[in-house]
Amino acid sequence: MAARSNRDSQMIDVIIAAKDEADTIGPIVDAFRSLPEVSNVIVSVNGSSDDTYQTSIDHGAYVVWSEVANKGLAVHRALSRVTTDRVVLCDGDLIGFTAEHAQLLSQPYAGEILGILDAPVGGEVGRRARGLPAITGERALPTNVLRQVPLYGYAMEIQLNAAVRLRNLPVMVVSLDGVTTVVRAGPFRAIDIANDMRYMN
Repeated sequence: MAARSNRDSQMIDVIIAAKDEADTIGPIVDAFRSLPEVSNVIVSVNGSSDDTYQTSIDHGAYVVWSEVANKGLAVHRALSRVTTDRVVLCDGDLIGFTAEHAQLLSQPYAGEILGILDAPVGGEVGRRARGLPAITGERALPTNVLRQVPLYGYAMEIQLNAAVRLRNLPVMVVSLDGVTTVVRAGPFRAIDIANDMRYMN
C-alpha cells in the first residue's frame, strides 16, 4: 500500500517498529487507522522471521523492510515516509491496544507525549514505569526533532529523551490503561541492550 501524502498540520503519521510480532501487530495498526487524524501507519519490520510483514500489509499499513534487527535504525528508515509535522512511535508487541489509546498518543500537542503501559506480563516494570516514565516505546513528538537524532537500537529512547530536554519541549504523560506487553527476557536480548547502550558512550 502506498503511503499517503498529507501536509495538514493536524494530521499525524505513525511508525511502528516490529520484529516477530505477527500475533499483535494487526490490532495496533487497526487502532491507528481508525482515527481520522492519522494519515499514514508505517510498519518498519526489522529482522523478522514470522509473518509480521504480510500481516501488517493485510491490515492496511505501509511496510518498510530491513534485514537488520535494530529498532532505532528501523525507525530511522521509516522516517523517509513521514509527511506530517508530528509523528507517533509505537511498539508492535502491545496487547489490549485500542483506538482510545491511539487517540491519546495522536492528540495535538506542542511537545512530547509519553504513553505508559500497565505492568507487562512476566515483569514488574510497567505502570508509571516504576519511576522511569520516559523509558517507553509509546510516544509522539515533532517530526523535525526525530529527524535530527541518530537513532540506534534500544538506545533510541535515551537519545530521544536527551533531544527533548535539550530543546526544552513540554512533556505530557498519558496512561494507556489496560495495555500490556510481554517481556522478552533472555541472554541474547540482554547482550543486544548492552551493546546498544555502549553506542551512547
